[in-house]
Amino acid sequence: MAFLSLFVIAYTRYILKIEKKNIFIEATEKEYKNMADYMGEIENLYNDLRSQRHDYINHVETIKGLIYNNDIAKAGSYVGDLISTEVNESKRLSISNSLVNSIISYKKRIAEEKNIGFKYDVKIPSKLSIEDIDMTIVLSNALDNAIEACDRLEDKRYIDVYMNYGMGKLKIKISNAFNGELVEDEK
Repeated sequence: MAFLSLFVIAYTRYILKIEKKNIFIEATEKEYKNMADYMGEIENLYNDLRSQRHDYINHVETIKGLIYNNDIAKAGSYVGDLISTEVNESKRLSISNSLVNSIISYKKRIAEEKNIGFKYDVKIPSKLSIEDIDMTIVLSNALDNAIEACDRLEDKRYIDVYMNYGMGKLKIKISNAFNGELVEDEK
């Protein structure tokens, strides 16, 4: 009987160990996919920056030509148009932490494609004591859940993200519209 009890305990531990390992592998695979998505977003931002640099050079050359031809009024008008266009079409977020910037940029774009209002107020340093993979897990899952909740609604869809860092602690608050039904699964 004692041998059978030891066998059952050992077998149960073995099964739990395998199950824990499988859960870890599934979570890791999901997070690697998320990290690949965010790396793609960083690459998109880099390509956008290169494109903007090219445009910037063209704009400067145009202004230079207008000034050279003594068309100061046209140069002033051109600069005014550039400034108003930049203010109205700015896509770049101004979050100093590049990982958080890419996650929020990516999720913001997804939300906006689904006609979900997305606001953010993020004041964090460029370096945090939190591991990138942990930040990716927490922030990505929270924003995915918010987008999913809003996606179930017909109107008044919004997501508000607040992040602040002070006294060695990161504060994250994500508010979103939802249908009033809280759905929980076993996980």
